Amino acid sequence: MVISRSLLLIIITLVFAACEVGAPTVASGQTYKDALRCISPEEAPGDIIHFCTKVIDSGDATEAQLGEIFHSRGRAYAAEGEYSKAISDYSQAFNHPPVDANLQCDRGNAYGALGQYDKAAGDCLSGAEKFPDNASAWSSACKWFRRDGQPTEAEAACARAKELDPNCEVCTSLGVTITE
Repeated sequence: MVISRSLLLIIITLVFAACEVGAPTVASGQTYKDALRCISPEEAPGDIIHFCTKVIDSGDATEAQLGEIFHSRGRAYAAEGEYSKAISDYSQAFNHPPVDANLQCDRGNAYGALGQYDKAAGDCLSGAEKFPDNASAWSSACKWFRRDGQPTEAEAACARAKELDPNCEVCTSLGVTITE
């Protein structure tokens, strides 16, 4: 099982918060258990939505925790095909730093699923520019630029993705020609 840096950060934060007696955090009682289930990759999307909503409604989460909780619930909504709700939650997560390339591309992918390729490409490119060593962000930008009919931008994004990951399957599968 691979745990993302942000997921590990929230787990560590929850554990340390649990040690603080009387602190109003998600580390108290049932809300703590709900928070763990909200971010668990082993839960079904519907369950993640349920538990994340409970934690959000409790008012006990910190700003950083809310960012990860909205992001997690957004991924669950996307998995259920509810892309507008996913976009809404991803947008809420932007209000609770830290923001990373994965959050930006997750929102971009939800826009893409709704056929809003320009917004998809913009979000993924923004994530790639802020986190220039993220090959996945560059390859996602490539994909959405290509679908939006912007071959020059797609080629540039794929070139960067291939620099970072020479085996970039997205770039190859889209038939984007990389000139050297």
